[in-house]
Amino acid sequence: MLIMIVFIVFTWIIPAGEFEYTNFNGRQIVIPNSYHKVESNPQGLFAFLTAPIKSFMSAAQIIGFCCFILIIINSANSIF
Repeated sequence: MLIMIVFIVFTWIIPAGEFEYTNFNGRQIVIPNSYHKVESNPQGLFAFLTAPIKSFMSAAQIIGFCCFILIIINSANSIF
C-alpha cells in the first residue's frame, strides 16, 4: 500500500518523457540524445483505489491456473 502511494506521488513530481526508437539488426534500440518531454498524466485517488482491482483482473488467468494446479496437487496427495 505504501509503495502504491509513493509511486502515485512520483507521478506528480517526476516529469514525463520518452525516447525515440529505431530498428537495428532486428532489435529496437534507443536513438541517442532523443529524449523529449511529453504531457504528464498525474494519478490521483481514483487510480489508487482501482489499481488492485485492475491488477487482479489482468492476472485472473494466471491466478486461476495456479489455483487449478494446487487443486490437482492436493487431489493427488489425498489419493496416496
